[in-house]
Order: sequence, then structure tokens, then C-alpha cells
Amino acid sequence: MLTPLMESRFHPLMVALQKSPFWSERFKEHGEGIRSGTFADVPYLNKAEILANQAKAGPYGTIPSVPSDQIVRVHQSSGTSGTPLVWGDTAGDWTRLLDQWDELFAIAKISGTDRFFFPFSFGPFLGFWSAFEAVARSGRFCLAGGGLTSLARLRFIEAHHISVVLTTPSYANHLAELALKNGMDLVNGPVRKLILAGEPGASMPAVKARLEASWGAVVLDHHGMTEVGPVSMECPLAKGELHLLDDWYRIEIFPLPCRLRVGEGNGGEELESELVLTSYSRRGMPLVRYRTGDRVRMTDGPCLCGRIGPRLQGGILGRLDDMMIVRGNNVYPNAIEDWLWSHPEVIDFQGKLLEEGSLSRLILTLELSGPRASWSEKARVLARSFADRFLFHAEMETVEIGTLPKTEHKSRRWIRGN
Repeated sequence: MLTPLMESRFHPLMVALQKSPFWSERFKEHGEGIRSGTFADVPYLNKAEILANQAKAGPYGTIPSVPSDQIVRVHQSSGTSGTPLVWGDTAGDWTRLLDQWDELFAIAKISGTDRFFFPFSFGPFLGFWSAFEAVARSGRFCLAGGGLTSLARLRFIEAHHISVVLTTPSYANHLAELALKNGMDLVNGPVRKLILAGEPGASMPAVKARLEASWGAVVLDHHGMTEVGPVSMECPLAKGELHLLDDWYRIEIFPLPCRLRVGEGNGGEELESELVLTSYSRRGMPLVRYRTGDRVRMTDGPCLCGRIGPRLQGGILGRLDDMMIVRGNNVYPNAIEDWLWSHPEVIDFQGKLLEEGSLSRLILTLELSGPRASWSEKARVLARSFADRFLFHAEMETVEIGTLPKTEHKSRRWIRGN
């Protein structure tokens, strides 16, 4: 049953779907599910299908419901897992995305006097573009940090009394390390909240604890997708629980096969599902029953903040295509990342999975604190602890601090090769 608000958003979506060649064809045999508003008979859609459609009729494929001259904004995914996905928005779509950010900022308890900084160069990704414009539209103070060095960005934060920083977990950690190296006091600085997205980490207890200690600020996880839009924001009162914008999306979960529920070691694998979304806001390129590929644990009911509705426990637990098989053991990268970040001597890391016939090797390249002479022993201790935790061996390598790539966008922490 649709609420009155969702009903008002559902009907314009229906009009858009009927004008889309892609959806008109897909709906031919599923009219009843469409008319009921449940979409129950409509097949799920996945990213591979969209990419195949765009490869044949690019750059937008046949999904658009409007002529190309009505698409006024274009963004694309990072392409970290393959070919980038291109998505366009009409002027109305873009306004609705900013409206969604207004709601996300309300969840995050952002005040009218908060001052925002976006410490990265704006590219074609959707991510914080929409957040930046939502802040600007609201009349709050906001600065973009494109073209600046990381040290200059830290000085901007101090000089302009920034209270909210939006970036990725890895870049927030890099800024904290750089501040420490240059004698800058982030803990007693002006930043009170970090809104982090773009990669796993902000909901991992070890990562959250490290960043909150180094910045002296509350860390809030956020997630969204280029093809969907901004989706969730962590509740400041319930750590690790992200409120979903259920007035803007029809939210479903797709049960995962048993073989995909292993390897986390947290005892809650049976509760994991894949997040499935239908967006009510993006009508120029509409999506129905989109399988996001995100592994989640869903809960609902009243939150500590008083908000009622679906929430993600632990944020995005990982991607379905992320699972690695190492020496017969199933493991997700985010489980390894959380374990690594729980060790204060680990400054940064990169993982490489080398597939060699029926077996595979996992190599972890580490930047470690302390004098160089201590690194080998620290790596040996970490290797023994890793084997105890994950029940297989990982090779540990150490490199000079600053060797691993640092970026304000998504970090390439995992490499797979032969």
C-alpha cells in the first residue's frame, strides 16, 4: 500500500516509464504489477543489463523517457568494477535529488550555521556534486577544495572554521595522518562532523573509532549510487545504522544464496540480503526493481532518534562481486579492512589477490608506524594474528609511508590479477 506522499510520486514515475522505449518493452507482459504499484511481476534489473543496453544505444541507452535535449546533467560511475555507467537527469530530477539531500542533512542533524568543505576535485561522478549544490541552495557556507594540495585543504578547514567535511574514509584518514605530521590539531579544531561515502569504512567500528579519535568529530556514513541517487544517512544517535529514504524509493530486499553469506564471522550472515531499489525521483532515466549489488542487513521500527522506517545495520556490508576465495576460504574485503584498521600501527594498506591455478595468494602491502627496523617484526605479528582470525595465511609486505597512492576519490585498495 502506497502512502499518500509515495502515491503522488508514483504516478509521475508511471508516466515516465510509459515514455521509455526500454521500459515499454520490458512491461509488455507485466501490466498488472505495474498498475498495482507493487511492480511484483516486473523482472529485476541489474547493472550488466544497463551496460549492455548503453553499449548498443549509448551513451544513455534506450532508458530515457525524454528527448536528449531535456537531459541537463550527466554523471557516470567510477568504473572501478568495469565499464563506467552513464546517467542523465532532467532539471526536475536534479531538483528532487537536492531535496533528498535536504532530508539526509536533517537526519545527520546539520544546523543552519554549519560550514561545509568538499576536499576533492569535482569530476563526472554524482556523489558529492548533488550534496554540494544542496548546501549551496540552502544558503549555508560551502567551499570546494579542487586544485588544492591536501595540506592546503587542511589549512582551509582551519582558516574558514569548517564544521562539516564530506569526503571518503580513506582520504579522511590521509588528512588526519598529514595533520599529525605537520603539527596540526584536528581534535580541537572546528570540524564537528565527517560525512563519508564512496567506499566502505565509515560504518566499520575500527575505522569509525580511528577517524573519530583523530578528528575529534562524529563520523557519519552515507551511501548512494550514480544510477539511483543519494539513498541513506547514518543516524547520529545509533552508530552504524543508516536511515533509508523510504519516501523517495520503493525498497525491497533480494535473499542471497547461502554460499554468499559466509566469511564474515559475525554470526549474522543469515540476515544478509541484496538491496533492491525503485526510484521515484529520477524520471528522465527511470529505474524499477534495480538490484544494486549491495549486501545489507535490514531492520525497521522506531530508531533512537524517533524516526520510523527501514535502516541498514552496519551500512553497506560489501558488494556481491567482492567476495574472494583464498585457499578455499570465502572472505569479503571489508572484513579484512575492518581488522586491519583495528591495529593502530597500520597507517595504510593495499591488497592483491593473485590467482594461481586452483589456489590463490593474498598479499597485503602495509604502511606501518614506528622506525623502519620495527616493520618486519610488526608484519610477522600481524601475519600470525591474521591467520588466527581468518584461518588462512596472507603474505605481508611493508613499504615506506606515503608509497601507496592517496586520492580524494575512491581508493583502489584491492587488486586482482594473475
